[in-house]
Amino acid sequence: MRVIICDDDKLFLQQFHRTLEQAFDQYKQAAEIICVASGAALFLALGQQSADVIFLDIEMPDEDGFSVAKRLSKSEHKPLLVFTTNIETLVFQSFVHEPIWYLLKSNMDQLPAVIHKIIEKFEQTKKYIKITISNTQHRIPLSEILYFESKDHYIILHTKDLTYRFRGKLNDVEKQADHKLFARCHASYLVNLQYVKALGKGKIVLSDNSSIPISRNKLEGTQEAFMNYKGSLRI
Repeated sequence: MRVIICDDDKLFLQQFHRTLEQAFDQYKQAAEIICVASGAALFLALGQQSADVIFLDIEMPDEDGFSVAKRLSKSEHKPLLVFTTNIETLVFQSFVHEPIWYLLKSNMDQLPAVIHKIIEKFEQTKKYIKITISNTQHRIPLSEILYFESKDHYIILHTKDLTYRFRGKLNDVEKQADHKLFARCHASYLVNLQYVKALGKGKIVLSDNSSIPISRNKLEGTQEAFMNYKGSLRI
């Protein structure tokens, strides 16, 4: 796992680097940890090799963390994002950038839970669904799937860039999907919760602005699944 800490406070960088090393060691998770002091240095490091996780300071002089996060959202390989800050009141502004955690520098007691969540998410990227199209088998990472759609005895699998169509039943697909990551919001739709931008009474809006219906009998279960997924965003 490749981890980057981006913070303009050099003393914090040194201390947090040691703290992270110890935390990952306790979970027996190998991690390469790199420290950078600005958004520009971060993107320079990412140009050399992508990262799996970024701990990103919000308060930086040249380019703040929210601006950096906005640029990161356009990356082909979008890393897991943890905001680090001394300011409690910015937590709600951070939601739009979809971090997995909002970590206060004054409350490192939460770090073990953050590491646990990172490892859990990292393992999810290794999970695939196998589908067969025209006698050719494809393995699609679950983390790249926006949603599944059932239509006329076929399943349509939507990713950010590609769509796959194959014969099958959504019930069978649901059994292969990670129940922590996917929610059955409708008899014909199975949605990846990590791409949900907004959830209303009658529909879900995804990060690519796709609109997915929520049936009345699935509303409560979908809301509960979404809240459980988002439960990792804490102060």
